[in-house]
Amino acid sequence: MGETLANLLATELKAISPLEIEQVKIILDKAHVASEEVQLSNEIDLQGKTLILVDDVLNTGKTLVYAMKPFLEEELYKMEIAVLVNRSHGLFPIRPDYTGFELSTTLNEHIKVDFSGDNFCVHLH
Repeated sequence: MGETLANLLATELKAISPLEIEQVKIILDKAHVASEEVQLSNEIDLQGKTLILVDDVLNTGKTLVYAMKPFLEEELYKMEIAVLVNRSHGLFPIRPDYTGFELSTTLNEHIKVDFSGDNFCVHLH
């Protein structure tokens, strides 16, 4: 779902900004983030550029911490985080720069993001 959100944000940014927007998909196994290698869908030159990591739901921050790994050796200008829903659990030191919704939930509750159809929605279960 993070990829879908990133595509929607890139489309909107391209419509209102003259900036060149490049996208790269981060490929990782969420069930084994510590033991599996994080890969990128394509190589892009990030030197001196701003990188915005996009995810649909920020739960504990663990996935985003590992998603940052391939970019830590790059000479970025800045790295920012955009999420649709921040659940505010904060088990890892991740604080989004851009947040759609902030929901204080329990770990037993689940968030489902639905980008199908014309009316996108977020459900709390």
